[in-house]
Amino acid sequence: EENGVSQPDIDSLKEAIEQDSSIISEDSKEYGLAVESWLQVMLSKAVETSWNIELGVASSLLATALNGFYGWF
Repeated sequence: EENGVSQPDIDSLKEAIEQDSSIISEDSKEYGLAVESWLQVMLSKAVETSWNIELGVASSLLATALNGFYGWF
């Protein structure tokens, strides 16, 4: 929310994480299909400027947040 991600987008991410929870492996350090799809939507929003953030900043912000969530620093 602090970076302008809307509540519906946050809710969609929560759903994507839940959908992918059974396939995420600590060793692979790869997002599941649902989270990847969510990332694509968010990056599209950055390109279209419907999310008021630059694409490079958005990409870094989302990857850092998700890697931190999964503990993949």
